[in-house]
Order: sequence, then C-alpha cells, then structure tokens
Amino acid sequence: WHSVLISGWWGGEMCFSECERNKPHPDPYLKAMETLGLSPEDCCVVEDSVPGATAGLAAQVHTIGILTSQTDQVMKDAGVPQTIHDYHELLTEIRESREK
Repeated sequence: WHSVLISGWWGGEMCFSECERNKPHPDPYLKAMETLGLSPEDCCVVEDSVPGATAGLAAQVHTIGILTSQTDQVMKDAGVPQTIHDYHELLTEIRESREK
C-alpha cells in the first residue's frame, strides 16, 4: 500500500493500490498526474528503489534517485539521471534554485 499526501496544496491522499498495476509500471504516477491535472513536465519523482525509479522514468517524469537504500551506480544503471544522498540535499537544491 502506497500513498502520496500533498499537504498545503492539494490536501488529499491517493492510494496507489487503486491502480491495476503497481510499480515498476508507471500507472501510480500516471494516475496521480491525471487526478491532479498535471503533466510529466510539472512533476518530479524522488525514489529510493529501482522499481519506483523505473515507474517514474516510464511515466516520463524527471526522476531523482535518493541514495538511502541504493547506490549511485545502481540508480544510474536503472536510467536515473540525477541522484542525491538524502532529503536534506534535495531541500538545499530547491532553496538554492529559488535564490537564482
């Protein structure tokens, strides 16, 4: 059972178990984008697993591998174009991009 909670913007919950096919298929991400009225260009996937990253890539969403449970090489071998070490690094990058 997977869910996504987007507080402060959408304030809802989406159960990926509602999808016919789960990760590594793109269905959970496609369903989330459809429900939220977003396109892949509007989204970013942050995943710590190869099946999740594979799903994000298959949904044509920019996918970032977080290296909490996988190595950089494993994520790169799965096709992930960008990796970070932890969520703190992600937040730092977001803050820095806002300052530009």
